Amino acid sequence: NCDVNPIEYQMLGVNEFAAENVDVIAIHANHSEALESVLTAARGIGIRICAWECEVQEGCFDTYVDTASEVPDAVLELLELE
Repeated sequence: NCDVNPIEYQMLGVNEFAAENVDVIAIHANHSEALESVLTAARGIGIRICAWECEVQEGCFDTYVDTASEVPDAVLELLELE
């Protein structure tokens, strides 16, 4: 039995990606308001955010798509902006 809070786990994941200095994070947020601070911080250091299916707070993402099948193209577009 594992007592992992899925919101905290996703927040830690975003922070780990930010620490690795990735170019883009694609995320299906499990709680849009709880992730606002970590996504804003990631954007603040130049990481682009692609959100899908669960819209996050305004200003926390660079692009939004409706389905996971649209994510690869959206990420490629974000990478071309560099």
